[in-house]
Amino acid sequence: MSSNRPLVTMHIACYNQEWCIRETLEGAFSQTYSPLDIVVSDDCSTDRTWQIVLEMVERYRREDGRHNVILNRNPENSYRAETKIKDSIRAHIHSLWKGDLIVQADGDDVSLPNRVEEIVRHWVENDKKPDLIMSGAFLIGKDGNSLGVKSCYSHPSGSSMAYTVRMENTYGLFRISPIHGDEVRYWRAKMLGGVVLIDKPLLKYRICNGYSQTCGDFRRGMVRNYTCIRNNRKQLLQDVEKIRDRLSAPDYKNWKWQFAHELKMWDEELLLWESDSLPMRWRGYRSMKMKRRFLSGMVVYGPLLLLPRWVGDPLLNLAHKIVKIVHVK
Repeated sequence: MSSNRPLVTMHIACYNQEWCIRETLEGAFSQTYSPLDIVVSDDCSTDRTWQIVLEMVERYRREDGRHNVILNRNPENSYRAETKIKDSIRAHIHSLWKGDLIVQADGDDVSLPNRVEEIVRHWVENDKKPDLIMSGAFLIGKDGNSLGVKSCYSHPSGSSMAYTVRMENTYGLFRISPIHGDEVRYWRAKMLGGVVLIDKPLLKYRICNGYSQTCGDFRRGMVRNYTCIRNNRKQLLQDVEKIRDRLSAPDYKNWKWQFAHELKMWDEELLLWESDSLPMRWRGYRSMKMKRRFLSGMVVYGPLLLLPRWVGDPLLNLAHKIVKIVHVK
């Protein structure tokens, strides 16, 4: 790699992760690549996460750590803040990103020392044209035990991706909420400069949370999940219009058709999870192709969702626990 090395920003987003933030920061500090900015952003944690961050960064600076560390603490929790404040928080965080590439990192995941080096190498080898680079990851549990390997060819995961600032500036902030920002960025990059996949694990991705564990109600969690997926398509339809002048006429037509078609599909499937009407739930179930019923697990969950809530929801939670146990084994 030439001596004209691009500046990279690693963004670590943390919230109530006092039990693992030390390991996450150690992974960031150990990066072999330079120049590197490390932005540590705390989302108003209520535990000792922020205190630990301050202690570790102070010691790192005192010991002449090679990377530049930038600290940020949101004035409110961005998840609960109203839209205007949420947009202000996001805009402020974006203003801290000075690098050409943003390497995303969650507060419970651990970047391997060569992660940034490998990402930049693949980006430069592709003439810096791709707008998103995604790697594989080692899967670990809350206690750090190994759970396998996640391929870079699986669904888009923000923890294992890096993306360009130019892409962020081209599309701007997300205007629809709630969404899965990782998936939206993936498709934004596909439409713009392209995506590069690195077929090797470059971080330890911790599996310890999820919708069902967060709220204790699998159906309610999945309603939010499906709502996010549906809203992703709404956001992407706006994004297609924003870059229409950069696309050929056939590409514009194909992207718009794809996202509109998927929006209709997810609208129908969402009925199965959230509707109180049996005919509407049955309509949602029937809208799914048989192949998708098998691939998404709806062969198990679908019939339970057709039952009255007072019977179906407890059985749904039980079925999900059994599926998770079988999957882990």
